Amino acid sequence: AVSAFTTGFVSATLSYDWDTSPEKRRAAPDFYGFIPAAAVKRVTVFASMLVTSAGMLVIRCMSIVLMGLIGRNWALGYVGVDLGLYLIIKLLRGDFWYWIPVGGYVEIILSSSARILTKILSDFTSLVQLRHPQEMGGVSWSFSLVVAIVSLPVAVKINENMVNDKVAISLAWKVIWILIPTVLLSLVIFFNIIESKYFGTFISRQTGKEFAQELFKNGKDNAAKANIFWNTGKYWVGIEDDMKLWVQENWRRWEAEKPEWLIHHMKAQIPVEWIPDEADRQKESLRRKSLRRPSVIESIIGMGNVTRVSPEESDEGGMQKLTESEK
Repeated sequence: AVSAFTTGFVSATLSYDWDTSPEKRRAAPDFYGFIPAAAVKRVTVFASMLVTSAGMLVIRCMSIVLMGLIGRNWALGYVGVDLGLYLIIKLLRGDFWYWIPVGGYVEIILSSSARILTKILSDFTSLVQLRHPQEMGGVSWSFSLVVAIVSLPVAVKINENMVNDKVAISLAWKVIWILIPTVLLSLVIFFNIIESKYFGTFISRQTGKEFAQELFKNGKDNAAKANIFWNTGKYWVGIEDDMKLWVQENWRRWEAEKPEWLIHHMKAQIPVEWIPDEADRQKESLRRKSLRRPSVIESIIGMGNVTRVSPEESDEGGMQKLTESEK
């Protein structure tokens, strides 16, 4: 019970922090903002997410235990079929690539690992943030939740017919009659309190690529549009000309104003050939040679503490000094 509620607390905290982040709400207002402003409602939403995640962990684990008592292959099949179907759908919809821009064969390994881990995490916790189009996606997240709940009574019936482990079945029926109604009630409370305009995010079929491109096209400011550069180049396909034009129209102003969002690793994601002036292209190429390539972890937390280019110029070749600051 303690482990389940600890997992639920962590899951609820992650979703709560992401959704209430002013930066995320400003950048993607159509996705972030489902948690209401009223304090009582916020506490209630947090509690409902905690109970749901804790309950889903127990429900999913109980289903696997019942299958495992029949045989290891049954448990592996239960998990494998569900996971395999999810990956096939991702591939068919062109939504397999994960958003982190690492490139090359590493991107294949990262995307495969990330999709599998995200699916498993969602199955066991129903972490609300994972409904994000660049993670599970809304409709996949909801479908996964329903499958996990329905799987337990199905697993009980299969176990009864094949091995009839009375101790495990007795415990499973307690979970069915107590925990599943509790989770369902928690979900009802959750959807009755959150902002109704975000209901669609729980059944959205939008892909990660579509989300990134929409954010670029409809971003309220340059900081929001620039998030496209934190995404894999696979997400750029179809809007590259628009991105290039946007860079060419704004590059000189960015160089003069040094906007706070244009940290040096984001700047390095912009193709040099998109820079409008030859002298600026050479200057930027030299600057990039002095940069250390960010790790995968640094790419993931790119919105945290980072180094950015300061306005001051050094005496050598006009290269700009690098200073530590927070975005």
